[in-house]
Amino acid sequence: PLTIGMNLIEDGSLVFTKEGDEYSIDLVETSSISVGEENNDRIVIEPTAYLSGDLLFLAYMMGKENFSSAWCNWCSLSKEEWQDDACIPVDDAKLWTVARIGVQVQKNTEAGYPPSVKKTDPKMKGVRRTPICKIPFERVIFAVLHAAIGIGNALIEYLERFIDAEIEPVSNEEVQVRAELKMIVNQLKELRRVKQVWLDSQEGGKKMNQTRRRVNLLKKKMSEADHAVFTAELGRELNARSIVLKGLVAVRDKYSKDISAKEKEETKMKNKLKDFTKARRGLEGSVYTLVDKIFRTHGADRAAYFGRKFEGIDIRKIMDESDKIFGRDGTGGDIRACLVSHAPDERTKREASDICDELGDAFRAWDAVFKAIHEDYHSEDRCDEIQSMIDSAMKHLRKLNLSIIPKLHGMEAHLVKQLKLVGWGFGLMVEHWVEHYHQVGYRYDISYCRLGSLEKQAGVRSRLEKRGRHPKVRMNRKRLDGLEKKRQHKNKKSEEKARVKEEMREKAVVALEAKLVRLGDKKLNFLAALDELDAVDAI
Repeated sequence: PLTIGMNLIEDGSLVFTKEGDEYSIDLVETSSISVGEENNDRIVIEPTAYLSGDLLFLAYMMGKENFSSAWCNWCSLSKEEWQDDACIPVDDAKLWTVARIGVQVQKNTEAGYPPSVKKTDPKMKGVRRTPICKIPFERVIFAVLHAAIGIGNALIEYLERFIDAEIEPVSNEEVQVRAELKMIVNQLKELRRVKQVWLDSQEGGKKMNQTRRRVNLLKKKMSEADHAVFTAELGRELNARSIVLKGLVAVRDKYSKDISAKEKEETKMKNKLKDFTKARRGLEGSVYTLVDKIFRTHGADRAAYFGRKFEGIDIRKIMDESDKIFGRDGTGGDIRACLVSHAPDERTKREASDICDELGDAFRAWDAVFKAIHEDYHSEDRCDEIQSMIDSAMKHLRKLNLSIIPKLHGMEAHLVKQLKLVGWGFGLMVEHWVEHYHQVGYRYDISYCRLGSLEKQAGVRSRLEKRGRHPKVRMNRKRLDGLEKKRQHKNKKSEEKARVKEEMREKAVVALEAKLVRLGDKKLNFLAALDELDAVDAI
């Protein structure tokens, strides 16, 4: 139902028909409206539809699900291709359209990757199936909020890696695990290199692909051949080629098996290191915990349901407070002071100060970018200025050797084109409301999960919202809120009386105890006097 409605909006027109002093509104297909039908009593408007959401949702709508972490939604470039800026600006021929996605789906199907197959292969170019939405890709709004979240958390993780490597004291066991992990990573890199060399060689991967094509061709010819002698000749060649192909595939599979085994070792070591890190970071006096406390003092807190990462609003706070948090030009900053005070030597102190300068500059640069994006209007010149700001901020991230994730590539390559297209009100299209619903929506999922279908859940939710907007319901809720406030006030007064009574009781008990102490002292003095009289009588 969602996509049907979206496509109807894209293909349709709004028809306003005057009925007395009011207008009725109908959404109809544009093709069904005759030319010249518009008059004073009938107004036709063709709406321009835009699609907004997070990257996963957009990837699904654009026919690219399960590819959003390594492929761009808007162009055919992969993550490896955009790690440097040589591909920027992106060639128009590499920009996806609904039609080009359809062509790629056909190529994938012919290569053995139809939409029903859940594999992910570089040959698929990040495409799974045809888009389910007709809205042109240039009007599919880039996920700016999620880009801010990704950039901010990437910078925080950069800081945490430095703390783990240089500041936080680690045990000998963790040092050993780190060394083993580094060795495994290098071995894995070498195995992948050797496999790629074999795949690119004439006697390796290229021969395997040529032999496979020949085997497939021979099978096709045998199915079409009529003459027995010709069929036997094809069969002999097919058997010989199949043996060669089997041997080459076995070599390739051996490379893949070795890589897979080494990847499992890498995962095992990473999990061990993660356990060490988790235990160390949980200590009250760890530098990691102290840094977290500094973020909290500036209003930024990690979300428990968000993988212990910072949400968009927290990233904005860190950007706004970057001078106070990281300082500037080698001085100031709460985190700088914390890291320098815990650094083991002068070299590490200088590195910690430099890291804070780099992070402060990065957060300030992106803060300026996101504030510019949310301006009401963007002229051509302003868009060019924003592109320059983004280029400068991206250059800084590459200087820090940070991985350029799809969110960053989208900011660098596609965002400003959309700013120029929209012109006014781009900030209203950013997915802030989508993320808010994503954060609170799990409560609705829990409440309505027993209804079964999503259609039934949507119906109940719609009726509840409609009921909540009814004037009488609002009036009664306001009255109930007033009664609740009165009840709270009454309870507060009762609690205050009880508190005063308790304090008076405590004072009375203290006074009574003091009086008893004084009486006890008098009794002791009296008994002592009697003892003295007894002593005098004895003399």
